[in-house]
Amino acid sequence: MGLGISAMKSTNVLLLQLDQYAQRQLFLSALPRDDMS
Repeated sequence: MGLGISAMKSTNVLLLQLDQYAQRQLFLSALPRDDMS
């Protein structure tokens, strides 16, 4: 039982990190790119 719970926890952490990364990419892509050129 404990093994399944820890596996679920690590999966949740992974999904959270992926979600934060996706949100950061969305935020960056929404910014104006004038200063990048």
